Amino acid sequence: GMTSDQQEIVGRALVRATEIFNAGAANQALRMASAEILAVGGATSATSDDSRGGTILPKEQAIEYLSALAKGNDIRTAITAALHLSYAGIALPSEKIVQDGLASGDRTVKAAAARLAGISGDTASITALRVMLSDRAANISAPAARALANLGDKEIIPTLIVMVTERNVEKAAAGALGLVDLGDKETVNLLRAKLKDTDGLSKFRIAAVMYELGDTEAGALLRDEFMNIPSIRFDAACTLAKKGDAKAMQFLRDWLQTENDPTELNFTQRALATHALITAGDRTNAGVLQGVLREASPAIQALTLRLIADLDVEGLLPMVLPALTGNEPMTAMSACQTAVSLAHNDYGDRLRKYLD
Repeated sequence: GMTSDQQEIVGRALVRATEIFNAGAANQALRMASAEILAVGGATSATSDDSRGGTILPKEQAIEYLSALAKGNDIRTAITAALHLSYAGIALPSEKIVQDGLASGDRTVKAAAARLAGISGDTASITALRVMLSDRAANISAPAARALANLGDKEIIPTLIVMVTERNVEKAAAGALGLVDLGDKETVNLLRAKLKDTDGLSKFRIAAVMYELGDTEAGALLRDEFMNIPSIRFDAACTLAKKGDAKAMQFLRDWLQTENDPTELNFTQRALATHALITAGDRTNAGVLQGVLREASPAIQALTLRLIADLDVEGLLPMVLPALTGNEPMTAMSACQTAVSLAHNDYGDRLRKYLD
C-alpha cells in the first residue's frame, strides 16, 4: 500500500544497510544490526531485480551471517546474534543458545538470554526466569519480568504489582509493562487496593497501568490529581493523550508551543508529546519530530526514530531521510530499521512488542 516515493525511501534504507554491513568488519555490533534489517527486507538473490544491481544484500546472506555467529563458541556474541535473528522473525539455529545464556555466570549474557527467551517463545525457560525475577538487581529481574510477560506467565502478576512501586526506574518500568501485557479485571482490582498504600510516583504508575487496562476511575485520577502535580503532569498528559483525552491533548499542544531550552530532556519530551498526539490521531504537530531529528543529539535522534517506528504511519517516512543519509552510523542504522519496519508489518510488530 505504499506510494512509489515511500517505496523508494525503503529501498534507500536497504542500500544504506548494505553499505553499513559491507563496511562494518571492524564493528561487529553494527554489522549484526544491519544484518537483522537485511534478513527482513534484503534482496531475494544477488541477481534479482530487487537487489538494485547488487547494492542490496540478499536475505539469505544476512541470515547465514547471523546464524553462523549464533552457532559460535563466544556466548555473548551468540546471544546477540540470536536476538537479531529473533527480531527478524528467523528461527534460532538451536534452542540450546537460550539455555546456555541463562546458565552463564556473566550477568550481561544472562540478562540478554532472558530477553531472547521471551522473544523466541522459549517456555522451557520459565522456571529459570522466575528465579531471575527474584534477583534484587534490576539488570537481572527486569529482563526476566519482561520475558515472563512475553511468555504469558500470569503467575508473576503479584510480583509485578510489587515491582511497579519500586524506586528503581528499570524495575518499575518492567513491572508496568508486564502488567499491561498480562493484566485483566482482577489485576485492576488488586491495583486499586494497592493505591491506598502508595503516593507520589508509585501511585501514578499504578494509576497509569490501571488506565491502560481500561479503568475509567484511574483516568479521572490521572486527569484531576496527577495533571496538577508539576513533576508528574507531563507524563500523566502523555498517558491520557494517547487514548484521546481532550484535556491532556490540549495541554500537550500548548506545551509544544512554548519555547524550551535545547536540552536533551526538552528534546525528548517534545518527541514524546508529539508521539502521544499522533497516537491519538492528531498529526498537526508532526513537524516537531523533524525538528528533533535535525537538532538533537544522536541518542535522542535514535529515540525519535524509534517513536516514528512505533507510530507505524507511512506518511512519516520522509522524516527519516536526513538521518538515513547522515554520517552517524548508529543514527543511520536506526533510520534504516524504522523505514523497513514501516514496510514490513510483522517486523514492525515485533519491534513494538519486544524492544524496550
